[in-house]
Amino acid sequence: MNGTARLKPRSTSTAWLLMLAYAALITALSSLSRPPLPHPLRTTPGTFALHALEFAGFALLLFRALDRSRPRWSTGRLLLVTIAVTAAFGGLDEVHQKFVEGRVSQTIDLAADTLGGTVAALLMAALRRENRRSGR
Repeated sequence: MNGTARLKPRSTSTAWLLMLAYAALITALSSLSRPPLPHPLRTTPGTFALHALEFAGFALLLFRALDRSRPRWSTGRLLLVTIAVTAAFGGLDEVHQKFVEGRVSQTIDLAADTLGGTVAALLMAALRRENRRSGR
């Protein structure tokens, strides 16, 4: 390893299990009426950043699981599927929050989810291309 940490699940099933566990964590946190957040994260910029980071993690794990499951897919296809699924999951998360007392569903949160997922998917795609070029 050249000094960079890598997420390398040992198997395809481990990659999917990690992604599903992370999705369950997002859902559990969305179910809390009053999530324990410090005051700066309760502001619009704070929640935007939190949503973006939360869904960036989801997209990283999803891209990795898809790559493990579908190694012959092009990087572009993996990128598009990851972004689409991340945006859809973000949308479901916002719909879910409509039904949680004390929570609201906001379009800006969905935008943050999608932005975070897109940035993470683009990074994963760039890493995949680089790894394929260098034969890793």
